[in-house]
Parts: sequence; C-alpha cells; structure tokens
Amino acid sequence: MIDRPETEVVARLRRPGASPPEPRIDAERRALEFAESFRRNVDSPEDRTRLEQVHILVEKAAAEHVGLGSGTQLAMAVGRALAAFIGKSDMPAEELARRVGRGCRSAIGVHGFQLGGFIVEGGKTDVSQVSPLIARLNFPSDWHFVLIIPTDTKGLHGPAEREAFDGLTSIPPSMTADLCRLTMLGMLPAIAERNFQAFSESLVEFGRKVGECFAAHQGGTYASPLAGAVVDLLLQHGIRGITQSSWGPTLAACADSRFRAEWLSARLLDSLDPAQVRITVAPANNLGARVEIISAP
Repeated sequence: MIDRPETEVVARLRRPGASPPEPRIDAERRALEFAESFRRNVDSPEDRTRLEQVHILVEKAAAEHVGLGSGTQLAMAVGRALAAFIGKSDMPAEELARRVGRGCRSAIGVHGFQLGGFIVEGGKTDVSQVSPLIARLNFPSDWHFVLIIPTDTKGLHGPAEREAFDGLTSIPPSMTADLCRLTMLGMLPAIAERNFQAFSESLVEFGRKVGECFAAHQGGTYASPLAGAVVDLLLQHGIRGITQSSWGPTLAACADSRFRAEWLSARLLDSLDPAQVRITVAPANNLGARVEIISAP
C-alpha cells in the first residue's frame, strides 16, 4: 500500500428536510453507489433510515482504471464512514467489503485498507468470501515508489475485464509455483531483511511473469505502448525493481530512498512528454486508513 495518490472521504448528516446535493465529480457518483450498497446490506430499519440522511463528499480520489485500486479504496472509505454513523466503527474490513461489493476477485485492497503495509493474500478458496490474508509486513519507510501513469490509456475494467478473465487460459502450475516462490522466498524475506537489491530482483521477475500471463489481453508484457520506452529509461538509470500495477497502465519503480526517487522522477520528466505521463513519488503506507470522527458542537 502506498501513501499517495490519496483517497479522502467526508461523511456528514444533512439538515432535516434538506435535499441531497448533486454529485460534484465522478468519484462522488461512485461513492453514492457504494453508500447505497452499504445501506441495502444493513439489517436494522432504524440504521437504514439514519444512513439515508448521510451525505458523502469525496475530497480526494485516485484516478480510475489505471491500476491504483481507486474503486476499492473509495468503497472501503465510504463503508467505514457509514459504519461509524451506526455505531460500528470497528466493523471488520471483510464485512465492509461485503457490504459495498468489493473483494470479489482480489482482497489486496481490502486488507491493505485496514492494515497498510506489504500484503499477501491467499487467493479464493470460497467464491463468496474475501480471500484470506496470509502475510503482512511493514514496508521500509525509506524505500519509495515512482509511479509513471500514462494519461491516454486506461487498464481493463468492467465488462472488458470480466471478459478477459473469463477468456484466460489456465495458468500452468509451474508458473504459479514460480510466483509463490518469488513472493514467499523472494520479496517477503527481502523486506524483512531490508535487502533492497533482492526485493528489486524479485519484484521485476514477478511483474514480468504476471505480464506473460496477461499478454494476450493487454498487448504484451505491459498494457501501455509507452511502457517499453519508460522501462528502458528506468533500466538506463540503474532501476531494477519495475512492475505494472494490476491491468495498468501505471508502472511502478522502487527506489531505495526518497532522494533517489525524486532524482529519478526528474530524470524521467527530462525525457518524457509531460502531456503523456503523470509522475508521482509515493512512500509506503504502513498504517492503513486513518479515521477521524468529529462530533457536532
């Protein structure tokens, strides 16, 4: 989990008789859908009535469909805020996810919302349940990620994503074994030992192998036509820890310090068209979501 781009949601009770305001941005429209899903899944009629008077404002939200998990973080934030209004601030993340319709495929964002850090989930054993958390480590605070986000490309999502998953050929057991090895014997020990080189080598190999599994649906190892040029630039600057996030098109490069990450960001901007990419430097988030409850005076 990373600390930016941020998702920030504010929930407040409307004045009696006040009409719901119109959504200001697309993220607020999605937030209202998640809020309605949460309300439908509340058992108490009194709680449902109370939640009908809650207004959701989205102050900050990550870009949609670029591999940053923005939908899950927004949904979980809305769910956590609404749970607080009915006196259930401690509702488990798995229950929040069920009520807002997330965690159907991957549970990384669900567990990460609650806990932060480097998350490993175990995959689906029951299609109706959120995948179990099997490992979680604090990520070294000095290691930073450089996110390179093409502005003219979106990753697969919605019906296209479902169609892609339905059309995937079975991943060979040998590939699954390699990915498990890179995670459990590569990245996790490297994080625990703060071995940046070992982490970077495992990360780039993991990303390459996953990219091979999805190449037929995303046009190659990476989803963006710009990705090849960006990867070449990163390699020229000595960066090995490179991967694509989800369906992309966001690429993430890991640097061993904030200074190195900021330097790398500047070098990329020297070589790339700012109109084509957004570049963000992000530290890890080892705390999970932060909740602040302010009572009316």
